[in-house]
Amino acid sequence: MGMIFGEITWIVSFIAAIYLYTSKRGNLLIILGLIGLGIQSFIYTFTDMGLLNYSIADEFYVIGPYINILSIILLVTGIIALVKNGSLQNNTTKMQSNQGVNLSTLFTPRNETNTFSKAEKLRDEACDRLLASANSANMKVIVQRSQAHSPTVWFRLDYLSPGPTDDLSLTMSVVVDIERFDYHRFEHTFTVTVQVGTKITTLTGVMQLDDAAVKRIQDYLMTPGTKLRLPDRVRKFPWQLWRPKNKIQRLRPDWFVIGFTLLAVLLTIIPFIGVFALIGIMTYLYFRSRQRRTYILTSGKPTTDPRALSWMDSWQASIPGLGASSQVVQQGIIDRLKNSGPEGAKISTEKVGYWGTDSWVEREQTVITHRRAIGFIHVVAYGETLFVAWESHINSASWVEQRLSAGVDRDSGFDVIANRVVAGFHQINEYDVSDSNFLAEWLHEAVKLEIKLRMAEHKIDQEIDFTIQRESRTDVLKSSPDSKQKSKTKASRFKRVA
Repeated sequence: MGMIFGEITWIVSFIAAIYLYTSKRGNLLIILGLIGLGIQSFIYTFTDMGLLNYSIADEFYVIGPYINILSIILLVTGIIALVKNGSLQNNTTKMQSNQGVNLSTLFTPRNETNTFSKAEKLRDEACDRLLASANSANMKVIVQRSQAHSPTVWFRLDYLSPGPTDDLSLTMSVVVDIERFDYHRFEHTFTVTVQVGTKITTLTGVMQLDDAAVKRIQDYLMTPGTKLRLPDRVRKFPWQLWRPKNKIQRLRPDWFVIGFTLLAVLLTIIPFIGVFALIGIMTYLYFRSRQRRTYILTSGKPTTDPRALSWMDSWQASIPGLGASSQVVQQGIIDRLKNSGPEGAKISTEKVGYWGTDSWVEREQTVITHRRAIGFIHVVAYGETLFVAWESHINSASWVEQRLSAGVDRDSGFDVIANRVVAGFHQINEYDVSDSNFLAEWLHEAVKLEIKLRMAEHKIDQEIDFTIQRESRTDVLKSSPDSKQKSKTKASRFKRVA
């Protein structure tokens, strides 16, 4: 067993060295250390095979311990240098500070061609197909879709399926998650989870939800005893040879480096001279890599940011007699904000969906964003009474770049690191709080002036308390996104809609 392990040591060491070099995950010291650890095993293996003279093995037996010591020193030094440079940091979407390592995301262009925006289009197309199929079968459906600021793309259909008697019903739902694989053969795949009664079926790696796939899902829902099969799926396990493999196509290995590395390994069969040749070739490749610039390849980020909101300020009031003027009041507030807002501020409307007591409820709210500050205005008529409220938040979520792979770009021929964007966190600072303070005062002034005007027009004599309810600024600055996710004292809007 020990002899077999010794024979394959050089194979493992050399393969690891080639992988680290071509993937740009290591440095020259680590690569030379790995080659040094495997060189003696390499010589002994070729000697036992009769390809080398035993005198070569005897010479390496004398200098072998020194090579091993030198290799270990190179490995330790290289790992220390790698850790100091931060190259061993993982690529998870942990909180990024405003002085973090991922500020390159600020230069990532916003567009509609990134994989996230494309996934939203695929979501709508697939959801509409399933909805149309359900309507054709006269089935009542409740539809939920991920919001534009959701960190993931998904949709869900819940079916109302009456049972054989009035007090029986059958739980039926279809949940679809769209997975993103930038620069792969299939950049988007679907994970389909179907529940019928207590039976839950999950199919991963579905390449498309076309009419044929939708029909299979609908037949599975409607016909007892059938099995859900979606044939167009990517390979999940190596033995699934009948399915296509979803591999990266945009990048290719650096064959120049691989070829010279293999040449250096083969030259090591020459005593002493081979070692110097190996060192010379690896040194040449190292300085060659230093002269070649490595570019960042990214498909872009969405036009809207994800949300992880910290509640800041709020105000609310109920005004009898203004219920019929809700649309007028809402538009008046929006006009005031547009005429008095700072440069870069955005005003829009969005629908918020949530579960009511007996059904899925959707309502519309006005959204105002200024940098990381975000506010919501609610103008809702309850009969003749008008309810007006607003709240301000700080958004600590943002898009951050996540490394997928590295290699040579097939289109440009340059060395690239391929990134995609995922939802991450930004550490809130005092300037973000200042922006939120301004946003709160700006919203409050517009709402206050509009309400006073409409009350005067309708001759409504009512005392309105315009005092703003403030939240602690210190808690917001000290808290981290991880701790806020664990805390359940106040549900954030981000969790509710996303």
